[in-house]
Amino acid sequence: MKPYISVFVESPRVKSKGAFNFVYGRVNGDDMARQLQALLLEKASEGYELVSVTPLNSCPSEGGVQRTITEGLVVVFKLKKNS
Repeated sequence: MKPYISVFVESPRVKSKGAFNFVYGRVNGDDMARQLQALLLEKASEGYELVSVTPLNSCPSEGGVQRTITEGLVVVFKLKKNS
């Protein structure tokens, strides 16, 4: 088993209409939390412990409107010493 692993969890999206009828994908926080919880439980059962969770953001510009989007999470685990 590898001593450290990293996993990318993609943000689930909900399509919403914003100002001027722009359609954008809003992050579904409930689904993201469920995905993260499932990953944490899976890796714990494999003998890993959580090191960090880092959001990965981008700043696209559409029609002159710039916004920040959370594309997903980079989750880092390390193998427990007793595993």
